[in-house]
Amino acid sequence: MSNKLTGNSTALREYKQTITLSQIQMEILVGTLLGDACISLDNCVQFEQCIARENYIWHLYEIFRDFVGTPPRVKKIRGGGAGDRQSLRFRTYRHPDFEFYYNLFYPAHPGCRRKKRVAESISELLTARALAYWFMDDGSALSRKARRYYVFNTHSFPLEDQGAKGVVDALRDNFDIDATIKKPPLAPYYVLYIRSKSTERFIDLIHPSRKRALF
Repeated sequence: MSNKLTGNSTALREYKQTITLSQIQMEILVGTLLGDACISLDNCVQFEQCIARENYIWHLYEIFRDFVGTPPRVKKIRGGGAGDRQSLRFRTYRHPDFEFYYNLFYPAHPGCRRKKRVAESISELLTARALAYWFMDDGSALSRKARRYYVFNTHSFPLEDQGAKGVVDALRDNFDIDATIKKPPLAPYYVLYIRSKSTERFIDLIHPSRKRALF
């Protein structure tokens, strides 16, 4: 029903009053906001992935489709230090449920423009499902010298959000996962690595959600 309602019609306003985020949607939203998703000032969430991840973006669309008027569309991207490329993205309706997450992930500071941060309450928000979607959204698996590494591309967040009192502590406190932040070879930025002693624990936690997502 929802994807047939567009604009700012009375029918749409009435429809939005009948929907609210489920627990599963809230957990997935936390994970994707740690990744590539973003929330605008008018309380719309945007999900975007490269064209090669078409199956994943459609999976997210199915999860949030009650909040979406238009399905994923191709966006052409030019320049930006790379060749021309395409992505797939969709946006949700404006909805008051998203305002809570906007204030968590885009904290207000007097005189400053709001920027996405790791929520200060991330230890309370980060569940196994959220962790899985964070990894599917913005993580990668690397192999080096016959060893497997799991990395989260956290470099868009300030360093203090990644380490102590940030996601490293949340992973330890919530899941007993040992992680660290460090610079990849030749890189000027930091990312988050799951330490080798915690990789099995990490995979066990995220596997159920990844399996249901068919990835």
